[in-house]
Amino acid sequence: MSWLPGKRYFDGGICTVTRNMANQVVIVTGSSSGIGRETVKGLAARNATIVMATRNKTKTQPIMDAIKQETGNQNIHHIPLDLTDLNSVKAFAQEFKSKYSHLDVLVNNAATTSMQSTPNFTKQGFEESFGVSYIGHYYLTRLLLDTIKKTNNSRIIFTSTKSATKTPFNWDNINSVKKYDSWQAEVQAKRVNLMFASELQRRLENYSVKVTSLHPGWVRSEGFDNLQAPFFTQMAVKGLLFAMKYFGKDTRQGAQTNLYCALEDWNKLKGAAYYSDCEEFNYAPQEDLKPENTEKLYNATEKWIKEKLGEDAFKL
Repeated sequence: MSWLPGKRYFDGGICTVTRNMANQVVIVTGSSSGIGRETVKGLAARNATIVMATRNKTKTQPIMDAIKQETGNQNIHHIPLDLTDLNSVKAFAQEFKSKYSHLDVLVNNAATTSMQSTPNFTKQGFEESFGVSYIGHYYLTRLLLDTIKKTNNSRIIFTSTKSATKTPFNWDNINSVKKYDSWQAEVQAKRVNLMFASELQRRLENYSVKVTSLHPGWVRSEGFDNLQAPFFTQMAVKGLLFAMKYFGKDTRQGAQTNLYCALEDWNKLKGAAYYSDCEEFNYAPQEDLKPENTEKLYNATEKWIKEKLGEDAFKL
């Protein structure tokens, strides 16, 4: 449909940065499909060493092989990561650190898509969207933070959604178990990542680390292919997907802002900023993004994880 009037507008911004990433190490979570896979492909074409962090090696292997063949970059590897299980997150961090001495870019991209009327839960009992998008990425980032801090001009990137810039965090329904709404649970998980990104940048102000968040756009992703939802919801989604052929992006287009945040000149990138279509997107400041609230969330999350895994949870 690229020939239709106005379609180019909806396709969004294109990352035109051609920086060579040879000898730079990148982790991309949720990278076996969707915009995660396209992010790997784009960075592989720039010669980065990439670790695909996914649950399923069998599913990921042919994708790795195809990207290697397409880009000619053989430095694409896999380490298993299941963000629904914090023990898997810790095992990932241990294996990564045993193999790599630096980490230039961490792309926290993985998420879950569900339109069920009742919640799913992670192994440690967190609502699945909250557990995967936020808790899992929080724990992964914290475990890798010492490696990130000692890497010159490193970056931490959170894939988010614009809806999260408009929806303050609900402290009274942290785990989304009161009056469960799958969409609101997903948006809340993305919202707390904005709070986490803001707090991380504040804590890292004396290090050469930039933390950014981004909106990939309205993306036609494989996440909808096996959507768990009631029949009529699935029919509505099919109609939505048809509309997205014109108004939405494909996964390659959806990965462009991920690529921009990973590739743009480090000095031009703004820490704690939010990006959309390869440019900064400004939104109204809100109460929960104030330092006292982001610090409260940061400390509370550490406490929640220690309650699940013990006081040595953050020791490798």
